[in-house]
Amino acid sequence: MIGCVIAMESEAQILKEQMHPCKASVRHGKNIYVGQAFGEDVLLIVTGEGKVNAAAGTMLAIERGADVLLNFGVAGGLNDKTKVANVYLVENCVQYDFDLTQLSGGKIGTLPGEKDNLLPLCCPTSLSFPRRVLGTGDRFNDSKDDHELLLSLGCSLRDMEGGAIAQVAKNADIPLVSVKAVSDVYGSGSTTEQFERNLTYALCKLKDALKEVFFALKDLHKNQAPLEKIASFQKDHDRLQVGFYASEPQNGVTTFDLRFKKPNAGDYLTPESLHSIEHLLATTLRNSEKKEHIVYFGPMGCRTGFYLLTTGLGFEEVRALLQDCIRRALTLDTVPGSGKKECGNYLSHDLEGAKEELKKYIEVLKTV
Repeated sequence: MIGCVIAMESEAQILKEQMHPCKASVRHGKNIYVGQAFGEDVLLIVTGEGKVNAAAGTMLAIERGADVLLNFGVAGGLNDKTKVANVYLVENCVQYDFDLTQLSGGKIGTLPGEKDNLLPLCCPTSLSFPRRVLGTGDRFNDSKDDHELLLSLGCSLRDMEGGAIAQVAKNADIPLVSVKAVSDVYGSGSTTEQFERNLTYALCKLKDALKEVFFALKDLHKNQAPLEKIASFQKDHDRLQVGFYASEPQNGVTTFDLRFKKPNAGDYLTPESLHSIEHLLATTLRNSEKKEHIVYFGPMGCRTGFYLLTTGLGFEEVRALLQDCIRRALTLDTVPGSGKKECGNYLSHDLEGAKEELKKYIEVLKTV
């Protein structure tokens, strides 16, 4: 779902006119509209002006299921790279009123945990609007000092919300696209008078751009579709015990779960033993009479066991094969393939530890 985080009702109106149906509600003092626009499910939240309002509205959109964020509205222009009613795509933004330089150094606008003061936004290649840097702060004024600061930070646009929305989006790892139409330009008279005079005109130009923006978001939205949970993550690991399990075959391949340790019980295979068991069983399995049926053998990252993928073998055949291979592994005096030229971490092996774990597991195989 596309979450649209907008400061003012007048800005939101240009999208509400495209939403069918448009169901309205209020949550935490924010007006919320839900419907469809340009063929996409849309959640529209009107936050109110300012960074705190914008951040709260963005979090509300994410909590309600938005997996792509859109911020649009009017902004002030700062230099000759901007013109009234022109539409721009924000490529980076900075919170120019956030200053920890006296405490921690760095640049003005550098947020906690960040190395740079500029936060990057998503810029779909299909959007043809000129790209600009946005400065965000909780001030609407004609201040010369603010103007000089914004220019020194590389900004061509300013608003009161975009940087806060970008901060929340980055922390939540959700793509954000921001599109702005200029309502006023510094040095062309009173910012307030320009804003009041040009607001409607700027929003008309922005409304004309919405279709193009939503088509770009559609591609982005598809690319960000939620990942399906794979079969192994659907198992209830609170109920899994030490044992030997088989999944339903998929495309002719059966996955066997060799569970050496109970999950999340505090007892895990050591990295060295895990590594050596991988070498021992991968070698003996691929040297067995069933080697043509072996697709893959490898360790679980949680260090509680291994996966074995086979074709054309039943549960009992694989159980017997594993017992034979473990017995053969227990006779070996060295770990196969453990030389420096053969192994990417050749010092991380424990043959005796591996054998102790294999002895325990062969007894498990006898009882399943």
